[in-house]
Amino acid sequence: MSKNTGAILENFIYDWVQKKIFDNDFLVSFPNVKIFKHKKYYSKERDAYIVADISVEKYFSTYDEEEGKPPALIIVLECKDYRNPLPVDDV
Repeated sequence: MSKNTGAILENFIYDWVQKKIFDNDFLVSFPNVKIFKHKKYYSKERDAYIVADISVEKYFSTYDEEEGKPPALIIVLECKDYRNPLPVDDV
């Protein structure tokens, strides 16, 4: 039996979120929205990068992206695909 890497769940959630965004039925909607898998974000507290399973970035305008300004909002989704309940400390 192959090890569950969580890729199936991540792909499902990514597709679901993308559809919800396109349908204007998510926390943020178009225009100026980007969705990513495994994007790195720098954490000053950890002095290291953190990789998010799925992230959604909302910009005030397309100019923000072109000028290299950070997004106005970042929504991070961590996908956990385990058989047993996940301990609170892991969340």
